[in-house]
Amino acid sequence: MKQKTKKSKTQSKPDWRNKSIYQIYPRSFHAQENKDGNGDLKGIIDKLDYLQNLGVDVIYLSPIYPSPMKDNGYDVADYLDINPMFGDQQTFDQLITKIHQKNMLLMMDFVPNHTSDQHEWFKQSRSSRDNPKRSWYHWRSKPNNWINVFNNTSGSAWTYDEETKEYYLHSFLKEQPDLNWDNPEVIKAMHAILLFWMDLGIDAFRIDAGLYVIKHPKFPDEPLNPDYVEGIDHPNEIYTHTVSKDQPLGFKKLADMGNLVGAHGGFSMQEVYIGAQERVMLYRLSEDGSSVPLNFDLILNTSWNAQAVKKILFDYYAQLKDEDIVPLPLGNHDQSRVATRLGSQKDARLAAMLQMTLDCIPVIFQGEELGMEDVEIPKEKQQDPFTHKLRDPARTPMQWDDSPNAGFMKANAEPWLPIGIHYKERNVKKELKDPQSMLSLYIKLLALRKERLISGRPVVVDVHNDNVLSYTRTTADNKQMLILLNFSQKSESIDLTSLIMNSPKLLFTTSLDEKNEEIIDSKNSVLKPKEGYIYLL
Repeated sequence: MKQKTKKSKTQSKPDWRNKSIYQIYPRSFHAQENKDGNGDLKGIIDKLDYLQNLGVDVIYLSPIYPSPMKDNGYDVADYLDINPMFGDQQTFDQLITKIHQKNMLLMMDFVPNHTSDQHEWFKQSRSSRDNPKRSWYHWRSKPNNWINVFNNTSGSAWTYDEETKEYYLHSFLKEQPDLNWDNPEVIKAMHAILLFWMDLGIDAFRIDAGLYVIKHPKFPDEPLNPDYVEGIDHPNEIYTHTVSKDQPLGFKKLADMGNLVGAHGGFSMQEVYIGAQERVMLYRLSEDGSSVPLNFDLILNTSWNAQAVKKILFDYYAQLKDEDIVPLPLGNHDQSRVATRLGSQKDARLAAMLQMTLDCIPVIFQGEELGMEDVEIPKEKQQDPFTHKLRDPARTPMQWDDSPNAGFMKANAEPWLPIGIHYKERNVKKELKDPQSMLSLYIKLLALRKERLISGRPVVVDVHNDNVLSYTRTTADNKQMLILLNFSQKSESIDLTSLIMNSPKLLFTTSLDEKNEEIIDSKNSVLKPKEGYIYLL
């Protein structure tokens, strides 16, 4: 292990339920040193004032470990060091210290399912069948029918090794061999890595690809997926994946990681693309409530309308205990950006108001607060190995100003991915000056959460309009806040007199074009198309 430096921790255990998280994709955030077209740690340090003024509580970093970058850092070559592409351990220590000095917290990505094939563990494992590290990975003399995630044709999840005449398992790229989580030595080593980073001052972890850590012990063939559609679905989906991942014992392994982090004062959230009932199982395995599954329902939901959104959100709340914490993203580095996915900037604003007024931990992917959209990537500039569902369009550099390269880096070098075409209109510098910008909306929503909202589930109210999602939240001074979200393409009139005795005060709308705390006629309130409203009752 690398030398540990002096621990930089917050003084008391945070109240995670009321936090907000900002995801940084380090390669695309800000390049202070301008060496190679990639963002770096000094660039993040340089923008901490921006993040503090934005109002976020937690900074979450996608992987910054040494890596051959076959999968943009999710192929880890050393869990205990910093990738020179981003900086060094000393700079990372400065980042931890400065984040804590600003009363923010730091979350790291943790990749437990697989390493890089350049990791020392795997080098030893493949050196001979007798090597002590052989059993740290999955080796077989004959492969089964499992398919890896990244193949664009029906490619095996097993790769033959000429040196030792056996196959090793990789759920993703062949350069990402899967660790054997049935081996107690692997578990011990991975737990030690979590504690190593916590000793350095890390407050929390996102557990990557958590469903893959445990496989069926007998490694049977996968059953065919009866719903598979050739030419539309990814070839990996031809099987049901009921034995290569998502095993009941895997939930326990995830919980053990989270409980270890929680026992040392930290927090963890698990990247698990599973249904609500399975997520509830993970909650029940958490010993102190500090290990929770991410809820991707707003990302995966294909019906963007009031009734569909209400059902997925409030049916989920109904399955949870009141104290269960719900991390809720609108997007991330693996998904199309929310403004692109939903089809308009108005829809993205509506989604932001929804996310920020729910009882959840909002997880903001860098650039969402600007209304950034997917960027078309020419084939010769594509970086992502998962070409069936190219993720590069959502990973393009952050747009800081209207200068060449959008202020991401100096103009005399080329960014690792192209800059978005709308960068002159959608950038931090311009939007900070515009009181009606998307950025101004995010700043206002985040301030509202901190200043007025307290823990407690939202309560659905019926305004007799299927196009409007409406619910209340309790404020810190024991008042009621009413949120009305019009998903319709047309104006909707609603009557609030059955809900409230007096005329409510309108705090603001998603377009930010209303006067603060304006008195509204509750009998005939008109909601503009694709507009969200927050009232104080």
